Amino acid sequence: MSRRAGNSGSVLGFDSDPDLLEQTFALRGDINIGRRTVHMFRACGLEDVQIRTSVQAVQDRHPYMRMPLIGARAMRERMLDAGLTTARELDRLISGVEQAVNDPDRVQFTFTLVQVWGSKPLTLQSRESPTWN
Repeated sequence: MSRRAGNSGSVLGFDSDPDLLEQTFALRGDINIGRRTVHMFRACGLEDVQIRTSVQAVQDRHPYMRMPLIGARAMRERMLDAGLTTARELDRLISGVEQAVNDPDRVQFTFTLVQVWGSKPLTLQSRESPTWN
């Protein structure tokens, strides 16, 4: 991202893609990557790195309400192999969550959404000869 920003450009990271999260769960990736994003941006040489987080209230069958289902389905085999639950009990729990998220009166809070942004430092060249597009 930093290379594409050009001289003194800005870089913004925003994590909100449920398909990506499902794939992350399935790959056993780091679902808490947002906690390290500020440090990653700084390590890439970005300046004035800032972070904003929020938790959203979702309702009326919003797609984010399905995140527990996505997680449970993606981690199903690992949960069963670890003996955390039985297949029958997990199916019962998933069915209950499915009913809850399909209830139009249900309100749910999301996981923490993370936005991080920073600027590429000005280079000597960009200070001396600005380009106007």
